[in-house]
Amino acid sequence: MRCLHTFLTYIVLQSLLQLSSAASSAALGADFAVEASADSLAVTAPDVGGAPLTLARCWSCEYYPTTPFLREYDGVGDDCKTDGYDVDRAYYDPDAVSAFVERTEVEPGQSFVIERFSSFERDKGRDKIYDRFYLVRDAQIDPESGFASGGEVVAGPLFPGPPPAVSDEPRVPARSIKGLEAFDLEDAHELGCAHAAITIDVCWLVQSEGVETVDFVCNGKTYRFNKSAVDRYDAWVKQATDYGMEATFVLVFWAQRRHLASADWIAPDYELWVDWSYTLSIAAPNTVTLAGVEKLQALYEFLGARYTRPDRQFGRVSNFVIGNELNSGYIWNNMGRLPLDETVRQYERQLRIAHTALRKYWSGANTLAPFDNFWTANSAVEFQMERYVEKGGFAGKDYLLELAARTRAEGDYPWHVAYHPYGLDLRTPVYWDQHSTEQAAKDENAPRITPYNCEVLAAFLDKPETQCEKRGSNGVEPTYVKRELYFTEQGFASPHDDDYGTYNDDAYDPDALPNVWLDRQCAAFALAYFKAKAIGAKAYIFHRQFDMQSERLNIGLWARPKDQETGKGAKKPIWFQFQEIDQPGAKEKNEKYLPILRFYPRETPPESWDELLSH
Repeated sequence: MRCLHTFLTYIVLQSLLQLSSAASSAALGADFAVEASADSLAVTAPDVGGAPLTLARCWSCEYYPTTPFLREYDGVGDDCKTDGYDVDRAYYDPDAVSAFVERTEVEPGQSFVIERFSSFERDKGRDKIYDRFYLVRDAQIDPESGFASGGEVVAGPLFPGPPPAVSDEPRVPARSIKGLEAFDLEDAHELGCAHAAITIDVCWLVQSEGVETVDFVCNGKTYRFNKSAVDRYDAWVKQATDYGMEATFVLVFWAQRRHLASADWIAPDYELWVDWSYTLSIAAPNTVTLAGVEKLQALYEFLGARYTRPDRQFGRVSNFVIGNELNSGYIWNNMGRLPLDETVRQYERQLRIAHTALRKYWSGANTLAPFDNFWTANSAVEFQMERYVEKGGFAGKDYLLELAARTRAEGDYPWHVAYHPYGLDLRTPVYWDQHSTEQAAKDENAPRITPYNCEVLAAFLDKPETQCEKRGSNGVEPTYVKRELYFTEQGFASPHDDDYGTYNDDAYDPDALPNVWLDRQCAAFALAYFKAKAIGAKAYIFHRQFDMQSERLNIGLWARPKDQETGKGAKKPIWFQFQEIDQPGAKEKNEKYLPILRFYPRETPPESWDELLSH
């Protein structure tokens, strides 16, 4: 295995180092292509001249440091002197990865076909669409193991293009962008929701010890999922589908529930969030080891096979949000105190696995990468979490650019953006005061993205560096497709008194919330919804349906009962407004809220919604 270690290290340290400083086409090889059919992969080698090449394949969990400080210290974070970790751990185990030789004597410029499912004894039956491919010159082949060593990387790494799907049924456009994080689908149906979202408790779903399970085979191995969770999600998806709603899954590993899953599901450098005495946090999944990667493949294949079926036996899920608020990952997608490139490298593995697995079953399934409203600002700086600055806490703009560059570098695919354009302070619906408008300026370098300036994000997704590069150009000038924009979590509070900064639950009365704040909640929602529609967002999913005591925001469409954590207390005015917001005449019906929307520094209210939307 020593020669394998040398070969793999040499390959990736040469090829991936190019990715950080060169255009993706140079790193991939101008005409290098690997495209999937039902049972084979069509390979096109670049016309680079010289001696014949070797086509090699490596498992997608192979783990290589690509920057000098990571190579020097060969560990987690930047180095043990500054990253807060006492011990550096090796990035990869050379005994856990293999460079399978797929074809020798490949002539530059040659096209040929190889089998899609592996016949190697070590990974027999494995679907190679999850693996990286390289073309290597002067590789040495070990006749006993069939593995390669030495050589010079000519092209790669490259993941295969998407395979043909079980179903190519086209997506049916939703009847409007109006959606809700829906606990009560009967209520959502009465509200006329076109979209419904639910947060999937992945740790509960993958619990397999001491519970009845549903079995699923992926890559020749059997994986078990908690039948209670499966039954719950089956019922929710089927009801949402029967009501004609476009269903969205938000997939998270709740940190407080991680004991339900085996340890290899969770990122090995995950750190439990303990700041602010705030218990709610999310762990990132494990994309470091082979066991973790294979489990993620099984998870997303299970979801694709079950919830994108053409017959809709269990309903249909159209959108899959992978993780939560990535740029504030130290609390909402924690994988440890890692720098941006390493954070994105680990997350991108999960995103690519999800996209590949889901598209195996339905070509219309969407994968979405989620961000909070910190754009050029960094929440770790804002909240004085110094140890997480650039170590789990990043500007959303930086993270988005890094993610787009990485996916393009190894074979692009059409992931989309799920954004959360809350106002600056979730405790108040007001995002038109001086501080809010200064922080959400209408330019690309604004610290925040809120409803006031969300057109900045839409314009940014028009830029070439954020778009998806279409594959298969084969020397032709590449074409690019804009990534879609979904607003998958945002809402506006209705404080129960003017001192919204200090929450006093004793003053909460669901039948007597202050009208001034209920009106401001409606004004904030109306403009946010009309703006989202105007800039072409695919969905506007409101958070949340009911007030929740522990959330301390009063952000729901329903007030909660006074002595309960959540539930139906009284309908707020926003409930009725929400019901009609996508109906004809909605702007006229909501003109009564225009006097509230006095955006700094204007002294007079706007005369129409069109005036606000064009400003």
